[in-house]
Amino acid sequence: MAYVPSVVVPDWEGRALAPQAALGWAGLALAMLVLTGMAAGWLGGPSTRWGALGAGALAGWLAAWMAEALFGGVAAGLWGARNLLAHGLTPAESDAHYIFLIAEGTQAIIVGVHASLIVSALAGALFGGLGGALGAWLPRPVRPAPPAGPAVYLMTLLWTPFRV
Repeated sequence: MAYVPSVVVPDWEGRALAPQAALGWAGLALAMLVLTGMAAGWLGGPSTRWGALGAGALAGWLAAWMAEALFGGVAAGLWGARNLLAHGLTPAESDAHYIFLIAEGTQAIIVGVHASLIVSALAGALFGGLGGALGAWLPRPVRPAPPAGPAVYLMTLLWTPFRV
């Protein structure tokens, strides 16, 4: 038995989200990438603006790939399998039609997932770097010097025999 939405949710009517909702979610994701890059460029402690841009790009890239792992790959896989899902649970007309549905679905899933990986990496680095560049203009928080405690003395003792 296949778990289609009508089995899980009895009153499922097959309504899709409006395109405006998808654009809203995409805008929210881009804003989060910029804010992640801004936080990395501001709080990361780079000494130059280029360093803040690099820290923001790295943070945005990682944030985009986390979102890609949670949502992007699934959405790209569903987009790739759209022809197979649209065909539904009805039998194929022939063996050739069956092979066509499986081959097209598999190829589209592979292409969609790889394309979403590339797009998310580029968008994350771009918008994270933009946020890092913007975060470099913010005033730096004042941090007190860390205390020189037992951990520093222990590291000094452990490192001393290896000095040349």
